[in-house]
Amino acid sequence: DYPCYPQLRSFIDMFLDPLMEAKALKRAENVYVVDYPFYTLNLDDVAEQLEIPEFTWSIDFLASTGLSSKIKGFRACVTGPYTLASQVYIKPPYTLSNSGLSSRAVVDKLTSYVSVIAERFSEKASIVSIDEPILSVIVEDRGIQLGLSEDSVRSSLNRIFKSIKSTSSIHVCGYLSNRLVRLLVSTDVKVLDHEFKDWPKNLELFSKELLLSNNKLLALGSISTKSPKIEAVDEVKSFISKAREKFGETLFIVKPDCGFKGLRSSFKTAEEAYAASLSKLKVLVEAAKAFN
Repeated sequence: DYPCYPQLRSFIDMFLDPLMEAKALKRAENVYVVDYPFYTLNLDDVAEQLEIPEFTWSIDFLASTGLSSKIKGFRACVTGPYTLASQVYIKPPYTLSNSGLSSRAVVDKLTSYVSVIAERFSEKASIVSIDEPILSVIVEDRGIQLGLSEDSVRSSLNRIFKSIKSTSSIHVCGYLSNRLVRLLVSTDVKVLDHEFKDWPKNLELFSKELLLSNNKLLALGSISTKSPKIEAVDEVKSFISKAREKFGETLFIVKPDCGFKGLRSSFKTAEEAYAASLSKLKVLVEAAKAFN
C-alpha cells in the first residue's frame, strides 16, 4: 500500500556524503568528522540541492508503470538529526561522547538540514518517515544521555514534523523505554513505527487509549528482520490479528520490523539473503490480505 524507495546503501552515507562534498565534514579513520565550515555553511542550501537517486527513480518508476494508481501512497525515509549526529564526530577518540550528539550546535544544524529535506520529500511522498534508531539507545528510563533533555529532543523533532506537508512518521527500532514512548507521543508526529516482532515487549508500552488521546497511529513491525527463518503466513496473521484487537483503528500499517541488512550474516551470499527478504515480504503481503 505504501512502498518506500529502496535503500541499498547506508542510510547514513546517503545524507552525510553531501555534507562532505560541501566541505562541512571530512573523513578521518573511516568516520565523519566535523570540519570548521560546518558551523559557517548554510546547510539548508545543501539540502535544497540534495538529490537522492533512489527517491527520484521510485517516483518515475511508479508513474511510468502505472503502479501509482494501484497504491495508496509513497513513503520516503529520511535519517533523523540525532542518528546523523551520532555518526559525526567532533574530536578523537571517536566515541559516542565525542559525537555530534554532545553539541547542541551540531544537532541544531542537522535538524535544519533534515527539515528541508523532509519538506522537499513531502511534496511527492504521502508519508515521510524520520529514521531515529539512536533514540532507543540514548533515551532510557533513568534519563537521557549526553546532557540532552526531553524538551530539546521534542523541539528538534517537532521542527521536522512541522515541515512535513504530508503524513509524518518516525521509526525507532530496538527496545523502547517508557520515557521514550512518552516523549514520542508528546510530539507532533502522526505515525509511530517500531519493532514489535523481534521486541514483543514493546507492545506492552502502547494502548489504543494512549494512541487515540495523542492523535497517533501505529505502524506495526510484524516480521523479523533479524531471524533468517521465513515466518508462516498463519503466524503473521495471528500476530496482526492480536494487534488489531489491541489497537483497533489506530493500527495504520503492518510492515517488516526494520531493514533487512541484518539478515546478510545468516547467509553465504547476498543473493540468498535478498531471496529470504523477498520471501518474508511475500508472507507479510499474503497475511495482510486477510484483513483488507
